[in-house]
Amino acid sequence: MKKLILFAVLISFALLGFYIFNQNYKTTPSMVEEGKKPYSIAKFMSEPVCYFENFKSAASTKSGYLDNITFIELTYIDTDNVTGPYYYLPAEKDSKVGTISSYSVETVYPDRESYLIKAFYEYDAEGDRHIEEQFFMLLNDEIRIATGAMKLGDDGTAYVYAEPESIRWTDAYLRADCETARSHDSLKGDF
Repeated sequence: MKKLILFAVLISFALLGFYIFNQNYKTTPSMVEEGKKPYSIAKFMSEPVCYFENFKSAASTKSGYLDNITFIELTYIDTDNVTGPYYYLPAEKDSKVGTISSYSVETVYPDRESYLIKAFYEYDAEGDRHIEEQFFMLLNDEIRIATGAMKLGDDGTAYVYAEPESIRWTDAYLRADCETARSHDSLKGDF
């Protein structure tokens, strides 16, 4: 009798363990059913979303220290189409002024505002026109920009990440009021 009870207890634990193990690998409905997700990029970007950073560089002039400016404005068009201006204006280096056009928008974490935007960045720098792949990670009210080695793509017109799996992310830029950011002296006249 003791052997039968021990055998029944062992079988019960085995079945319970099997059940628990299989529950851990099931996806939640919000991850599977797109229409029931609590967050969507269409809602997140119902109006343009801006990110702005302005900090003083070590370079000084007679009137003070020079600014380093990063400005990104994103506008949602449709499912995989997010576009907008991206300005990278370092104090002493060559600036990049151009436009982002996405080709993929993915939800990263289904339980919060988090999106991976894969785009091409077409910009002017040093008097030439350039096109390069650019990834952006949006997480709540922050954006991070991917950095990594680039190579000329198969089409011969755009640079793409040589190893997308080994990209690194910049420090976070914080979300800003678009009107306030656009009114900064370095951006006036462009909008």
